[in-house]
Amino acid sequence: AQYQHNIHDGNSVKFHFKLYGKYSSESAKCAFFVFLDEMPPNIKTLKFTFQAMCIKNNEIVKFRYLTPNQTLSRKYKYCGFRTFPSSHLNKMKAMSWRIALKINEK
Repeated sequence: AQYQHNIHDGNSVKFHFKLYGKYSSESAKCAFFVFLDEMPPNIKTLKFTFQAMCIKNNEIVKFRYLTPNQTLSRKYKYCGFRTFPSSHLNKMKAMSWRIALKINEK
């Protein structure tokens, strides 16, 4: 799914999230990324901060993470972090995420 965040003066940023079951062959952790799809032409960089929480039965389980500030631009369009070990996915039938996102012009 693609999301849109209104900044100001009618400008908006479009982005999407991806969760990978395994970050790489060297890291057996899941990974969470935000990808910048579209930004206004008059803005050069954006500062993203987000908090991700894995939710099951209305309780935070397994994982909660607040990212440091991440700067995204037309050249650097994504940022992310590693989460819990991939083996946790085998123990959970379903999970949902609650995400709080803050976007500022830099």
